[in-house]
Amino acid sequence: MKLKTKIIAGTSFLFLMLVILSAVLIHNQWKVQFKLKTILSVNYARIQSARNLQEEILQLSRAERNYLLFEEPAYLNRIHERLKAIDKTIARLGNIAPPHDELVKELTIVMANYKNTIRKMVRLNKFWFWNRNKAKELAKNALRKQADKMDAISDKIIKYNQVAVDRQEEEILSLLNWNRLATYILCGLMIFFSIMGLFILWKTNRTFQILNDGILAIREKQFGDLPVDSANNSEFNSSIRSFNSMSAWLGGHIYDLNQLANKDGLTGLYNHRYLQEKLDEEVRRFTRSNDPFSLVMVDIDRFKTVNDTYGHDSGDVVLKHVAEVLKGNLRESDWVARYGGEEFLIFLYGADKRAAFQVMEKTRMAVERFEMLLPQHDRTVHVNISCGISSCPFDGAAKDELIQKADSALYRAKANGRNQTVLYEMDQNNTK
Repeated sequence: MKLKTKIIAGTSFLFLMLVILSAVLIHNQWKVQFKLKTILSVNYARIQSARNLQEEILQLSRAERNYLLFEEPAYLNRIHERLKAIDKTIARLGNIAPPHDELVKELTIVMANYKNTIRKMVRLNKFWFWNRNKAKELAKNALRKQADKMDAISDKIIKYNQVAVDRQEEEILSLLNWNRLATYILCGLMIFFSIMGLFILWKTNRTFQILNDGILAIREKQFGDLPVDSANNSEFNSSIRSFNSMSAWLGGHIYDLNQLANKDGLTGLYNHRYLQEKLDEEVRRFTRSNDPFSLVMVDIDRFKTVNDTYGHDSGDVVLKHVAEVLKGNLRESDWVARYGGEEFLIFLYGADKRAAFQVMEKTRMAVERFEMLLPQHDRTVHVNISCGISSCPFDGAAKDELIQKADSALYRAKANGRNQTVLYEMDQNNTK
């Protein structure tokens, strides 16, 4: 599996786990909220029922006072209606999962006593005609005590349920706050790791792209340094720096190998193989720009005599000195190569026949004046060179044709007595 794929998979897995945890916390928070709503609705229903009971007890007390005062059947009917309503309210209190069943039971007992007192008051009210006021007062006191007791029980129910509501609200709100905090933290972590994963993926992809560009550049034999943040010591930049070090090492060694492959081991000039490649490039350049150039074939006069007289080691010394003089008298746009044995080929860019002749005459005289020290024999010698020149496009535009004509001019220089420069001419009788 590729590194980029692993990073994407790891980041996606982490992101998915954080999403799942966040979803679980949000679900738990929703359940807690639902539970809170249910509990609060039950407690608020009981509180509301207890308050309704207090209101109904108040209405019952008014109906009871009116009955004692006026003794009319309508008020008695109202008392019975209030009693039925109170029974329903008490039953509702008992059905709403009361946490204080004893209070509801006590309220039921007091309500039964209150009913008995009402029935007794109605029954005795018919017989106590000789002392009606006393009977009313007794009934009034009994009913008042029982109504007050029911009201006190209702107050307790309201108080207990209000305390329970406050306590449950505090606990559940604390749990909700913790869940909310955990959700925020997980969401923050989710965003953080997502951004970090994307950043690492971007850095990895960018590093791979830079390294890939470097590899393509190496294929094109370009060994420049890849861009790197010098102030950052991350592993990405470390990889790029290592690649740059490897590229520099390869560049140096490839340069050395090219030098060995393209240069003559003795003189340090271009060898015959690379000479052919360079000439092909120069001919292609001529076809694009039509800039003229000249080829000069150079040969050391009587070089075999030097080898026979002083030995091949001394001959190698002479070759090196001649190569140095030739190279030292050329411009930067020109170049010289060892053609083979004691022969050299010089390329003069932008030079027609006249300019090439002037350059080579100057070079020939410089070789003639140069004293070459032979260490093996502790003496100096002088050598001469002969030069043959062909020019493009005057003498042709093909590589082999120009070399052959420069060689023909060199042959004429040799035949005319050596130590001279000869231009290739169509008329073979001319030497210049």
